[in-house]
Amino acid sequence: MENVTIRGRRGTLHFIRFPTSEVGAFLQLARSKGMATLVNTIYATGGGAYKFEVDFIKEVNMNLSKLDELDALIAGVLFVDSMNPQECYYWEPPESITNEDTPPYLEASLSQYVRKPFDFSNPYPFLLVNIGSGVSMLVVNAPNDYYRVSGTSLGGGTFLGLCCLLAGCSSFEEAIALAAAG
Repeated sequence: MENVTIRGRRGTLHFIRFPTSEVGAFLQLARSKGMATLVNTIYATGGGAYKFEVDFIKEVNMNLSKLDELDALIAGVLFVDSMNPQECYYWEPPESITNEDTPPYLEASLSQYVRKPFDFSNPYPFLLVNIGSGVSMLVVNAPNDYYRVSGTSLGGGTFLGLCCLLAGCSSFEEAIALAAAG
């Protein structure tokens, strides 16, 4: 996201993702880019915030501040929308789809759907679905008022793990390609 101001600093916010098996490569990148000269604390959620805490201190002299994952998720969605309203959107089916008994994906290709910005000026309540190693479905009534309505311990991490074991793939992208091919 471009032109973002955080604590008086303006710049471009880059998002990167990597499997936890690649934390060592991330630490090398952080060291080579001199991240510790810019900031001494990284905010982290989940089990990795505990598992890799010593590595961050030892390898790059940075502390991990542990946050509640769901609090951070909601705050992150609201922050992204405040910085770039076009980033939060939904896909609207074509008007030609009127039969409620038939799933729309059977009648129209995805290319016929229209990307529409989601109006976050008054979004509450909304349903937030987080897919990680498991899945959590949250009803969000306000930034600090939410509850988990459902979920499962099976999610993207389980899917990827099974694909790697059963099909020999090594990345999420490869697993998705294999799933698409049938």
